[in-house]
Amino acid sequence: MSMYKLRDRILVSKIDGETVLLDLDSGKYFGLNATASAMLEILVTAESRSTAISRLKERFPQAVKRIESDLEQFIAAMVSRGLLQAQAS
Repeated sequence: MSMYKLRDRILVSKIDGETVLLDLDSGKYFGLNATASAMLEILVTAESRSTAISRLKERFPQAVKRIESDLEQFIAAMVSRGLLQAQAS
């Protein structure tokens, strides 16, 4: 089981490598660039944070030094906006 999932009632559309999220409850749209799209894709499939970090380092070898802090900031932003939630183990 993955450690995170998108909250129910969030629609996802992918357009040219970017992702658009629509919160059906609030009607708000959120655009994710290609890097954030990859982070989201990996987060909702990874079984652990270390797995997610390893996959991101493979995908973005030029950004290895920033991946952990960028991922933490991304998770915090997505959770605070009510888009992402942790799954119970």
